[in-house]
Amino acid sequence: MKNYNSSQQNFVSIVSVFACKRGLVVGMEKFENHETSEIQVVQDLITAMDLQGVVFSFD
Repeated sequence: MKNYNSSQQNFVSIVSVFACKRGLVVGMEKFENHETSEIQVVQDLITAMDLQGVVFSFD
């Protein structure tokens, strides 16, 4: 971690799409908080997967 005391730290995070009934991760994307937002990554994953008739739960 660089600049531990800085309020502008850069982290790498993972957003995943998990199918509960199948018990599988069906989509995953990493992002850096300085480059994009989690919201944009989620929107891009949903669009790319082109799913219909499903319910998303975000945590």
